[in-house]
Amino acid sequence: MSTSTRVFQTLGGAILNTNSVDNQFGNPNLKPEIHQELEFGVEAKFLKNRLGVDLSLYDKLSKDLIIGLQLDPSTGYNNTTINAASVSNKGIELGVNYRIISGKNLNWEISANYTRNLNIVESLYPGIEQIAFAGFSNLGNFAIPGQPYGVIQTDRVLRDDNGNPIINGQGFYQAASTIGITGNPNPDYLANAGTTITFKGLSFNMLWSYVKGGDIYSSTASTLYARGLLEDTGFDRFVPVIVEGVKADGTPNDIQITSTTHFWQNTGVFISENKIFDGTYLKLREVSLSYDLPKKWLEKSPFGQIQFSLSGQNLWFRAFNFPRSANFDPEVLSLGVGNGRGFEYLNVPTSKKYGASLRVTF
Repeated sequence: MSTSTRVFQTLGGAILNTNSVDNQFGNPNLKPEIHQELEFGVEAKFLKNRLGVDLSLYDKLSKDLIIGLQLDPSTGYNNTTINAASVSNKGIELGVNYRIISGKNLNWEISANYTRNLNIVESLYPGIEQIAFAGFSNLGNFAIPGQPYGVIQTDRVLRDDNGNPIINGQGFYQAASTIGITGNPNPDYLANAGTTITFKGLSFNMLWSYVKGGDIYSSTASTLYARGLLEDTGFDRFVPVIVEGVKADGTPNDIQITSTTHFWQNTGVFISENKIFDGTYLKLREVSLSYDLPKKWLEKSPFGQIQFSLSGQNLWFRAFNFPRSANFDPEVLSLGVGNGRGFEYLNVPTSKKYGASLRVTF
């Protein structure tokens, strides 16, 4: 049991110290986390060192993971920490680089890397079916046995046995009575590709990034879409809309509603499942161009090197499954540092960055 000290000051300026029992229950049976990993790797050079390959395969099991657990206030405490989970991670990391041209004045090299990780929650503390560790109890990341770590659970659309959404008598999606898994924020894989070209003192670099999958709960995209502020909603709004799905009796939905009502009610304002988007994107992450003055120009000067550089970051991206006109960058998320991921709450967009530099050495 721990205590906390609080300091109060009276109107007369006197200091009063008080002690109180901490809301955090200290667990005397807490054990250290255990990580077991089996890894195979290959690093090799081919074609007279022009081609390089770096491959790693791993299988990791993490046991007795320490997780915060909420307690019933009637116990006298609000939370504690326990050894609550076992999580497995299996994956591959592959890096390749190749020198296409290697000469005295001209060099051209390309490189790429690929990363894929599959994680599964193997078990939780006995008696606990799931743990919400980021977000809220009805909208957040959860650890659930048999599911990827951090799956997103939200309120959702009610569906029949065939997966068809059920439409109520007003022509809207009917909400289910319980929350459920509506997304997996873990990407299927990540890939980067870059190239470097040098010609005498001139050097050009470019880096692309591609992320496949990774679901995102986006307030920005869904809010703009629901309010009809995107070009994607720029059609004849006097034409009635019939939402795809079935009525409660199983027959195809034939209820006509206005487009305004459809976008407001059915595209994410009231049912959080409809705010989930696939986060696949392609990004031109960086471009740079630099020039080194020839050394013979500096022979009679005190300088060892003079280099001029121009660079840019986040110059272009395409989020393939978001509304095109939303210009939404899936890298803009809201949960910050921690295990939570896949949530965006009206964040500001990313900015393009441009820079120029002069480097001088003596």
